[in-house]
Amino acid sequence: MSHTILLRGKVVDKGKMPEIIVSPKGMSEERRNLYTNSELFGDKGWTKYHSDWYELELAFKDLEPKSLLNVGLGTENETGKWLGFIHNIMPSLKSFCSIELNQQLITAKFDSENAFYNNLYCCDVRHLDILANVEEMDVIFWSHGPEHITRPEWEKTFAILERTANKAVILQCPWGNGYDWMSEHVSKSVRKGEFEKFGYHTLYNGNEDTPYAGILAWKIK
Repeated sequence: MSHTILLRGKVVDKGKMPEIIVSPKGMSEERRNLYTNSELFGDKGWTKYHSDWYELELAFKDLEPKSLLNVGLGTENETGKWLGFIHNIMPSLKSFCSIELNQQLITAKFDSENAFYNNLYCCDVRHLDILANVEEMDVIFWSHGPEHITRPEWEKTFAILERTANKAVILQCPWGNGYDWMSEHVSKSVRKGEFEKFGYHTLYNGNEDTPYAGILAWKIK
């Protein structure tokens, strides 16, 4: 399979990557704050997740990351919500880029006014290192993703994330079997201890084995 990279509407061949002049970094304060106070979150949703993620906020308070790479694009609500939480926890972030394997999801974001979707690449997370010289990545955020690759692939993929990120990696996935019915979840029923063995600090929230249970894991370099 060819690992083509789609650069915000321009398809760039992987073999030419070293020659690429990177897409514009940074953004206006107005654009960066577009979703920070959006109705997308609402007081109820933000309060719930912010309290669950308090440990993450404490862990990152002195890092002051400037750039974030997000892995995976879902609906505007899903992706925007999680990136909004991250941005509130890390207000020092100034540039964002995302990778996604589904080109249709990327194309759907081309006209988005959300600053989180400024720079979009078609790329498999298992080959993320091909972007290492193209984008600055202080923090890599992979939300609801580890369950989409097999467990034997975790070690190598996590190592790529950790090697590529300048400062930290954040992982998130369902806790237990609440989403095991989804065929695209090939690593089902993720349990306590599975991310810890790779050296991640881990937080569990919700009720295990329900759709409302999540695992939040992070590693700071």
